[in-house]
Amino acid sequence: MMGIMCVPSLHRDIFARPDFDKILGDLAKSHQVTHQPFCADTQTHEQLEGIMANIAVRGECVAEAKNKLLDVCSILGISGPNYNVSDFLADFK
Repeated sequence: MMGIMCVPSLHRDIFARPDFDKILGDLAKSHQVTHQPFCADTQTHEQLEGIMANIAVRGECVAEAKNKLLDVCSILGISGPNYNVSDFLADFK
């Protein structure tokens, strides 16, 4: 299993997109992703810069999990210039 954390300053707008819940739900239903929200109170998270959610995938090996996570982050729009998931995962081979 491999995952990433989502924080308000970088991901609030992504989670607020009208299509985000449906896309995430579809990925979860097809067992492509595990999503763990940490709190519905986004104001508290914004004040403390706490973790909003964790998004994870499973793979038979590290390389497979890494590729799946990169794909999911691309689909969801989580990776970007200020939160480059591929940089975070670069050491996983």
